[in-house]
Amino acid sequence: MRRTLQIGQGDPAALVTSPFAAVAYAALAVVLVVAVVLRVRRRA
Repeated sequence: MRRTLQIGQGDPAALVTSPFAAVAYAALAVVLVVAVVLRVRRRA
């Protein structure tokens, strides 16, 4: 994150506008959804 902010001259929009960031956020969302689904299935 620090390097991205340095390259983007401190602009936090650089963290969300790059294609790599979109893929990383999508992967994070999938991991979170799978974790929640598994937890709910264990309780049921």
